[in-house]
Amino acid sequence: MEFISVQSDTREPAPFFLYFPLTSPYSPIVPNKRFHGTSKAGRYGDFVCEVDWVVGQVVDALERTGTKDDTLLIFASDNGPEDRTPDDEGVYERARQRQHSSNWHLRGVKRDTWEGGHRVPFVASWPAAIPPGSRCDQLICLGDLMATCADVVGVELPEGAGEDSVSLLPLLKGRTDTPVREYSIHHSGSGKFAVRKGDWVFIDAPSGDDGNREPNWLKSERGYIPHELPGELFNLRDDVSERRNLYAEHPEVVKDLAEVLHLERADGCTSDQPAGGDDLLSE
Repeated sequence: MEFISVQSDTREPAPFFLYFPLTSPYSPIVPNKRFHGTSKAGRYGDFVCEVDWVVGQVVDALERTGTKDDTLLIFASDNGPEDRTPDDEGVYERARQRQHSSNWHLRGVKRDTWEGGHRVPFVASWPAAIPPGSRCDQLICLGDLMATCADVVGVELPEGAGEDSVSLLPLLKGRTDTPVREYSIHHSGSGKFAVRKGDWVFIDAPSGDDGNREPNWLKSERGYIPHELPGELFNLRDDVSERRNLYAEHPEVVKDLAEVLHLERADGCTSDQPAGGDDLLSE
């Protein structure tokens, strides 16, 4: 945490931007020895505990330098958990053996189009601006951080930059009743597209599975119903686990979202990880 200390070790601390990406908890799964056995979810769980400790070190550095109240600290994740790797049993086997679901009650894993592949944590702390203990259910994307940072420091983005990015500053300051974005586009590893809008997600493919081979025991346990429809439509307010495909029951919603997706793809859309629902939190 030397960087934070150096930036703050002046009579007039200078504003700073720190992007601190961690390779963990992705493979290789190599938690340091001090974290071995700290979880009940194997080495992967121990690695997550180490990530938690590292984030704590950042918070401690901000508190020690007296900059925590005026610092916007964001913790987010990159996609959902991995199915399996050469050095890790993966989310499905971990759930079966250890009763720990790394994707919570969401369906799918990394590279899938289902929520478990794209809905990620987004935790924010900014004591001087964010109401403590607040939650937000609005849809956001990690790409929105570009417009947000520009808004925070009061600068305009160059023309053509951040066209798909919207500022989250109103949400961070507690104005959470009004959405900042109408919809979001995302896709699987092989290019299956989906659009999130309001309570709905439309997957423009017969399945959100992208080759991760969702096990039959999980389908049975969670009540995933097979179908032969050309696409999938889920109401995430009522069914965040995406158990019931409403594609055939709401053709008007399918038509609306398919049109949104068509226009965006024709316009050369970009995509990012939606971080919505209960994921935008503060201390």
